[in-house]
Order: sequence, then C-alpha cells, then structure tokens
Amino acid sequence: MLTASPEAESGSAALVTPDFAVTIATWITFFLLLFLLARFGWKPFVNALDEREAAVRDEVKRAENARREAEELLQQYELKLKNVQSEADAILNTSRQRAEEVGNKLETDARASAQQILEKAKLTIEGERQKAVSELKGIVANAASELTEKILKEELDMSRHEKLVEEVVSGIDRKRN
Repeated sequence: MLTASPEAESGSAALVTPDFAVTIATWITFFLLLFLLARFGWKPFVNALDEREAAVRDEVKRAENARREAEELLQQYELKLKNVQSEADAILNTSRQRAEEVGNKLETDARASAQQILEKAKLTIEGERQKAVSELKGIVANAASELTEKILKEELDMSRHEKLVEEVVSGIDRKRN
C-alpha cells in the first residue's frame, strides 16, 4: 500500500511513497494465490470453459441441423404443394373434358333420336299414303266396276270395258306420281 509521508500530513505537497513491507506482502500474496489457482483452480476453470465451449458448439450444430432440416421440409412441402396444384389442375381439366364429352354425346344422341323419330314418322306417313292410295285404287276399281257394269248393261262389248278400266287405273297412277 501507499502511505503519505509525514510532510504530506502536515499540509505540504503530498508525495506518495510505497511502504516496502506492504509491497513485499502484496507480491507474496499475489504469487501464492497465482500458484494455488494454477495448481488447483486453473484446470477446473479451463475444463469448465472447454465444456461450455463444446456445449455452445453442439447447440450451434444442432441449430444449424435443425435449420437445414426445416429448409428441406419447406422445399419438400413446396414441391408437394406444386404437385397437388398440378394434380388439381389436371383433375379440373379432365372433369371439363368429360363434361364436354358427355354434353356432346347427349347432343349426338338427341339428334340421332330425333332423326329416328323423323324417319319413323316419314315411314308411317308413307305407309299411310300408300294405304290411302290402295284404298283409293280399290274405290276407283269399284267405281270402275260399277261403271263397267252400267256400260255393259248398255250392251258394250268386253274390249270397251277393259279399255275403260285401264284408263281409270292409269289416270290414278299418273296423278300419284
């Protein structure tokens, strides 16, 4: 320690002078403490620092690994999301195509059904027309027979009768065509 000289105590200029015994005791204490720390405290202190450094290093490695894994998971999820979006788009496109195909098929079937109904109606009309023509021919033939009968009663010959029937039938055929 430093002590003040007797002159400083009396109010003169203060000069600090070290006390030799205190200085020696301080140095001995310092080196003794340094020896004790080096001998008994330094290794545990260094070991504690090394352990702390290793623990921090391990935590940093774990954090880095966790960050990498998180990035990989994020990339995987982004890829899965893209795949899901692509699949959803494909499903929508397929659904639209199927709906369009079904609509086209329904339209085609409806047109075919309408065409069949129209053909049936035409055939029915043609059949009815032919039936009417046959009935008309029958009526005309009956009328011709009656006319022939009347003419025969008036004493016409057979050749005249055939000629009249043929004229009536051919007239009907001409009107039909």
